[in-house]
Amino acid sequence: GILPAGSRSFPAPRSGFLNFQTRSKICLLALSCGALFTLSTFATNPLIMDQFTADPTARVFEGKVYVYPSHDIPASPGRGRTNWFVMEDYHVFSSENLTDWTDHGVILNQTNVPWLNRTSFDMWAPDCVFKNGKYYFYFPVGGRIGVAVADKPYGPFKPEEKPIAGAGGIDPGV
Repeated sequence: GILPAGSRSFPAPRSGFLNFQTRSKICLLALSCGALFTLSTFATNPLIMDQFTADPTARVFEGKVYVYPSHDIPASPGRGRTNWFVMEDYHVFSSENLTDWTDHGVILNQTNVPWLNRTSFDMWAPDCVFKNGKYYFYFPVGGRIGVAVADKPYGPFKPEEKPIAGAGGIDPGV
């Protein structure tokens, strides 16, 4: 046949090209490599399995990985909209080895935000940064973006009295 310019043709292997012993060694090598990858992947996916979370931000603080996700809860009478996202608070999770995770509990709830005058259940994609000895937790809610401050990456976080002036949206990505 005609080959594209720059390509090379290689002879087709003969029947029985690799003997049984060579094929067996190749199969064992392939299985061994596969077993190595299988043995090294025991972390759970998803890493948070006892609650619904989304929109995570991962940061490394104090030698640990901290994950700041939004937290989705089931709607109930007077609590959120049926068949919609119901996010009233944030948790933070930490790990030293990416396999064992600690839930530090609720770090901020919409009822603790002084400038939020309604229960909006839209506490979506947060972020957290460290600067000048403080942890700044940025969170969108009610179409605005707020900031809560703490001395530790797991809180307790205290929300500022007002949202960031002129900032809005659902994903502050700092």
